Order: sequence, then C-alpha cells, then structure tokens
Amino acid sequence: MMQTEVESQNWTPRSRRFIVAGGGPSLLTLDVRRVDLQDTIVRVNNFFFENTYRLGRRVDLVQVGGDRWIFPFYAKTLHRLLAEGVYSVGSWSSHQAQVARRGQRSLPLPFVGVRYRDRDAEKAISALIERYRKTPTTGIWAIISAHGLGADTITLAGIDLYTGSERYAHELTGHSAALVSHIGTGGYNTQFHDVALDRDIIVYLAQRGDVKIQRASVESGALDFLPVAPKHGEGFRIEPKSKVINDWDGWAGLYPIGAMRLARRTNEIRRHVGRVLFGERAK
Repeated sequence: MMQTEVESQNWTPRSRRFIVAGGGPSLLTLDVRRVDLQDTIVRVNNFFFENTYRLGRRVDLVQVGGDRWIFPFYAKTLHRLLAEGVYSVGSWSSHQAQVARRGQRSLPLPFVGVRYRDRDAEKAISALIERYRKTPTTGIWAIISAHGLGADTITLAGIDLYTGSERYAHELTGHSAALVSHIGTGGYNTQFHDVALDRDIIVYLAQRGDVKIQRASVESGALDFLPVAPKHGEGFRIEPKSKVINDWDGWAGLYPIGAMRLARRTNEIRRHVGRVLFGERAK
C-alpha cells in the first residue's frame, strides 16, 4: 500500500538484510563488527552531514522527510554530492506527498514509495498514528519501509528517539542549524511527533515474528528493548571524508534559501492566524 500519490519505480533491494541508519548520536558508537556492508543500506535525511563515512559511500535507499520548503535545497545538495562522487545512492523514498512530487523533478534517482508489508501492518500502524494524532519521524518511516520491502532482519544504527543531550551525530551550521533552533538540542518536535508513537511502532514490528529488529550499538539506550546485533568478525574500516559539509546549498534555481525560509515562516504565521480565527478549517 503506497503512502504517497507518486508512482513508485521498479527497485529491488540487494538483500533482505537491512541496515537502517538515522543521524542520532549512537551512530558515533556504532560497533562495525555488528553490521554487514553487504546488507541493504537505508540512510535518513541529512546523512551526508556526517564527518566520516560511518557506513561507507554506498546508500541503497535514502528516506527523506522534513520540510517541503527546504527540500529544493536539500535536493540540490544531494544532487551535487552524487555528481561529485561523494556518495553513491541507488534510490530514494518519501512519506510526504509534496516532497515526493518535487523530488521527481529534482532527484535523478528511482523513487520507491513507502509501502506496508500487508494489510495487518497497515491497519496496526495506521491505528497507532490515529491514536497519537501525530506522524512517525523519518527514521521510523525508514523502518516501516524496510519491513514493507521484505526485510527479514533490520539492524538499527543512529536511531535514538532523540533521548540524548544532542539531536544528531553531526554538526549543524547556518540554515540547517536555524531550522531546528526552536526545538533545541534534544527531544522531539512535539507539534508533529511523539516518542511513544515511534517506540510503539518499533515494538509492534519487532513482535510480529516476520522480521528480526536489532541494534548495532550497545549505547543506544532508547532501544534497550531490542537485542544487540551479533558480531560478524572484524567489520569494516570507518573512512575519513575529504569534504565535510554541515549545511545545504544556498541556492536552488532562482531562489536563495533565505527567501524560502522567509516564505515558510510567513506561511506558518498565516496558518496560525487562520486557526485562531477559524479553528480547524484553517489547517
């Protein structure tokens, strides 16, 4: 069952063993002996802000969420990094219809729509979303996507449910830092998300019996209800990056990112005033 209105393109995972890596601080304590780089690698959002190659240069699928206003600049940045050979990305996905539509025009990658493995998974996860009246964070959508794509094992790295003192393993500067400044260094953006919802979705999937979900770091305390992945051997070497970025490209087409942020803020104020004056009809 697709989650967006954009048609999904044909794409086959390289393996039914998946690594889903978010940007949480436990990515820095990743035990390389507990992951296998032959697995299907799923990264999330601004994975390219990392200062070293934590999981290599290859990304099989990147799950994109976030702000539709900022997405053109995100896409421009990712497109440039692909052209420069900084990363090799096989496909992308988004659970947000507006982002998916824009990405079809700006990302030279196959689009893989988020899907549920079966009707039971769709009903259960939809019921949780309705219960909390929030939406899962992008990392959780990546886990749902991996399950829907037929994963029999999902190893989590950098999925910390924002429980640490820092939000991310990477540094943010400029516009990327300003975008999350109102949230703070840690914790959820509770306007849209709920840690209990994210946790309940992971628990539901882990208890289904058709996929094994495990964690790659013993220090990811937010996931202490999941087993630690077994060691495979010596693991792999974490590579340094010759070029580190911590912000998006400043221009996309004719527009600077500053102008887009202003338009975004103006739209937020308009919607807030509309809700105050007209209630739910202004959403």
